[in-house]
Amino acid sequence: MLTPKGLSEKMRKAVKYTLNTINSLGLIKNNLKNILNDHYARGHRAFFIYSELDLTALVVQTFQELNLADAKIVVLSELPQHNVDGVLMVGKEQVPLNGLNKDSRVDLLLELSQHDGLANLERVLE
Repeated sequence: MLTPKGLSEKMRKAVKYTLNTINSLGLIKNNLKNILNDHYARGHRAFFIYSELDLTALVVQTFQELNLADAKIVVLSELPQHNVDGVLMVGKEQVPLNGLNKDSRVDLLLELSQHDGLANLERVLE
């Protein structure tokens, strides 16, 4: 049994955790926008995503929010064996990327973890 004070503290921690999670998602989305906009500015108009389901949904949502009318995003169920005609965005761990063009692929886990906003994420979560 929790005392009223204990229940209040538990609720405070739950609210803080939820707000930190929302903030973290906002940081990730901003970093995804930067990645997508950067490749778009370099002339890429096709984006292929091979990722875990949750990250795929976040990438697709972010892509749609950018409203890039002449660009498309394609969700892949398998990693292509050859280069794609566009940017390959990989959001899974331990995926062999050998042989795929380095200039037109993005390791999302690596890229997202290296951006300034997420480098400070540990402080946000404290």
